[in-house]
Amino acid sequence: MSRQHDDGGPAFPFWDAMAEGANPGMTLRDWFAGQALSGELASQSGNAGEYATNISPCLLEDRAAMLWRFADAMIAAREKGQQ
Repeated sequence: MSRQHDDGGPAFPFWDAMAEGANPGMTLRDWFAGQALSGELASQSGNAGEYATNISPCLLEDRAAMLWRFADAMIAAREKGQQ
């Protein structure tokens, strides 16, 4: 069974997104993980395509899990009022 994560709510809410049945789009958790991914890829030498092609699938999955943990930690810190 997968663990339910706090997604932080909509990353870029607007009044229509909060309407019944509306799709609010990207969550704050998605946004934080994407920002962590940008930093991860920017820190690699070469281009992102080479990085993704030359790394083992297991290591890619481990890195992806790490990025989600960063996002979860950001949401937890945000909820505690830490900045």
